[in-house]
Formats: sequence, structure tokens, C-alpha cells
Amino acid sequence: MDSYRLGLVATRIHYFQLVARLGSIRQAALVLSVAPSSISRGIKQLEDELGTPLFERIRQRLKLTSAGELMLYHARVSTAELNRASSKINELHGLRRGAVSVAIIESVARGLMPRVLAEFWAHHPDVNVDIKVIGSRQACDAVAEGEGDPLACRSACWRSPAAALQARRN
Repeated sequence: MDSYRLGLVATRIHYFQLVARLGSIRQAALVLSVAPSSISRGIKQLEDELGTPLFERIRQRLKLTSAGELMLYHARVSTAELNRASSKINELHGLRRGAVSVAIIESVARGLMPRVLAEFWAHHPDVNVDIKVIGSRQACDAVAEGEGDPLACRSACWRSPAAALQARRN
């Protein structure tokens, strides 16, 4: 379950993260279907509470300040941890639903991923999987920044090249 929808993440933090990702209050407002002034006001309140600007305006785009970069990093980590906690609590109750976001490279998307997803959905049919096909460096960065979850596979192919060849033959 999304930690924002559960009310675990403050609206201002949610707005801040989206504006940081999109670089625009207007774009964030369109995505969220809210007035740009509402987003602007929320970010201003957050900046006032922190006592420092989080964005600087550059040619009609918003760029994070050093304080903004720091805030974004910790907001992402906190949001990711709240999402993990929510999932684990649901597992305690035997619920097997929610969402996972995976950043993968194109070769995995075309080769391994369809089989992995089929097996995953056989055991977890109510889990939504958001797949972002990106370059290998961007995939690592996305996982490191909490924008994607690391992909784990039960297959031996992740352990060694020799095991991958053996698994492929089977």
C-alpha cells in the first residue's frame, strides 16, 4: 500500500518529492489534480519550517538546493521504509497484496522478466508490479535512491555465470 495514501507521509513531503522529480510545480499539479498554488504553498510551508529554501528557480524550472538534495534523499529513504513496513504488516495478517517497483535493464525485461513475473504472479496475484526499463547505471541509482526495489530471483542464475548456463539448459 502506498504510504502517502495511508496518511503516513505528510502532504508537503509528497508534494516536495513530486516537484523535485518533475522539476515543476505546474507539472506536479497536473499529476495530482490539485491547484499549483496548493503545491507552492505546501512547499513554502516546508521551507519556512526548515528555515531554508529547498529549490532555486532556473529558467522556469525548479532545481534543488543542497538542502533540498539532502531533504529529498531522506524523504525517499523514509517513504521507502514506510512502504516496506506497511507491506510487512500486511504479511503478518496473511495479506499478499500491494505494489513493488522494479528498475531493470532492457535485456532483463526481454529475457528473464516475463518468466520471473509469471512465477511471481502465480504466488502473489494481487501484487502490482511497476517496471521501469532503464540503463544499468540508472537502475542501480534508482534502487539506491529508493525509487525501485532490488530484484531478487530464486534462480541460480544470479549466483554465478556457470549456474546461469546450467539453469538455462534446464
